[in-house]
Amino acid sequence: MIKRGASLLLASSLMLTTVAFAQTSKQAKNDSNQGRPRMTEDMRQAIEFQRAKDRADARQARLEARRPSVPPPSAERSVENQSTVKDPGPGPRKDQ
Repeated sequence: MIKRGASLLLASSLMLTTVAFAQTSKQAKNDSNQGRPRMTEDMRQAIEFQRAKDRADARQARLEARRPSVPPPSAERSVENQSTVKDPGPGPRKDQ
């Protein structure tokens, strides 16, 4: 009789603890996620670094638009003005 009562008590306590822990873990998951994955500190730093790079690129593009570092091409490349250039080949060989 005592064995049966002890085993019943143990089984019911085990059942109640598993149900209680299952309820609390579901609530904790729902509270922390809120529909999006959790962001770590490394991810935040990487995103901030990328944004800083984007700002620097935009600033450089604005500066280049005002004063380009490379002059616009001024060589004439039209098909009409093509002239044939002959290659003289290698120069005379100097023997010692």
